[in-house]
Amino acid sequence: MLYNQEISIIPIREEDLEKIHKIQTRSFEKDYYESLTVFESIVRQFPDGALTIVLDNAFAGYTFFHPYHRNIVKPINQPILLDGTEDVMYINDIAILPEFRGMNLPDLFICHIDKTTRKYGFTAQSLTAVQHSESYWEYFGFVKAFQVNNSGYKDACYMTRHIQ
Repeated sequence: MLYNQEISIIPIREEDLEKIHKIQTRSFEKDYYESLTVFESIVRQFPDGALTIVLDNAFAGYTFFHPYHRNIVKPINQPILLDGTEDVMYINDIAILPEFRGMNLPDLFICHIDKTTRKYGFTAQSLTAVQHSESYWEYFGFVKAFQVNNSGYKDACYMTRHIQ
């Protein structure tokens, strides 16, 4: 539980990226790792979409999200290049270290992502569910749009949800 712990969500800085990369390696299968270059591209181009959750002064997890194009799967390990024509907020990652799971930390990230989605005038979010996580994302209201077996993904699912 979080009752007696200090928790904060703060922006990821470039000097934090090594810590973020270590969280990634403990959270995802190797096929889904993204390079520091990808993380840097998000931090530089859409800093509002690069957040870490800190619990009692320890990094517990992170999220990367950014504007993207509806119904287009963002390839794994490719830096983003925003051009102003994006029409959906794409959740690139939410990762929580194993020792901090079960504390509803992703819910806090989703709240921030929702606020940011509205702030930028988007009415929808999308993501590519990996590692058989479709039911996890359905809990947050995402629905399956189509199966993905390209762009570096294997047995993944593109999912969307509308934001009010």
